[in-house]
Amino acid sequence: MFKNRQGIKGWFYLRGANFERYLYTLHRITGFILVLYITVHIILMGSRAFSETAWRSVLSFIGITFEDSIYHINPVVHFFEYLLVIAILFHAFNGIRLILTELGFFIGRPRRPEYPYVSYSIARPRPLMIFLMIIMFFFAVIGIYEFFLIH
Repeated sequence: MFKNRQGIKGWFYLRGANFERYLYTLHRITGFILVLYITVHIILMGSRAFSETAWRSVLSFIGITFEDSIYHINPVVHFFEYLLVIAILFHAFNGIRLILTELGFFIGRPRRPEYPYVSYSIARPRPLMIFLMIIMFFFAVIGIYEFFLIH
């Protein structure tokens, strides 16, 4: 019986991988990043329960300052916020693709296996994948405009 000897390292084994394997790896990485972000965000917002000065000191520690009810963000923090938006967009749209594929939409009928054993049912969801990644890119461009040109 086959044993998973690579464990988590198997997520990053991309030698000879197809495009779906890269999406799989990026989906796992962005999911891990989002879990880390949500944990840090809950801790950050939880500091508000102690006092406003504690909350402001935590915010100033990460690079956000307040002056006359206007907040100023460190450009590095601002850039990481944009990367967070990209991670959320990718994770969401790739998740939609995975859900639709799992439910059986956009998957072709299985064919009789003949040499050279090409899986036609897996190649069929590619237009959906390309369409969703184009939409994600469109929202990323909107994010660039919102994060860097308006502020």
